[in-house]
Amino acid sequence: IPGVVRAVSKNHCKEKTISWEKKTDGTVQVAQNDELTKQAVDEILRETRASQIRDEQHGPMARKRCPIQKTNKRFLNRTIISAVNHNNRERWKVKQRSKEKLTEHVRKRNDQEPSRKDQDPPITTIVID
Repeated sequence: IPGVVRAVSKNHCKEKTISWEKKTDGTVQVAQNDELTKQAVDEILRETRASQIRDEQHGPMARKRCPIQKTNKRFLNRTIISAVNHNNRERWKVKQRSKEKLTEHVRKRNDQEPSRKDQDPPITTIVID
């Protein structure tokens, strides 16, 4: 990959020039010992070799997209949210009905029990001597 990259060092504001030389075996030699640049170049070369091998093995089918459609995530998300909201509403309704039935049951039970006023007053005997 012939070319020139200008990098700014932290200590100096001078521009440095980095040049690459391509060898016959396909490797690239970086003039400056910059590890990050070297790793980037190696990664690009690895990807290039992998795509070349894939093209040789599979031909134009290697670049073809997958025939399966992507998942409609927006639809799924909205469906799940609406189902959860519906379930929460149903739970709340059941809870409210249970509370109403309980209060009604307690009210009926209290109405059936006679109150103290309705009971006969206790007989008291007065003894006079």
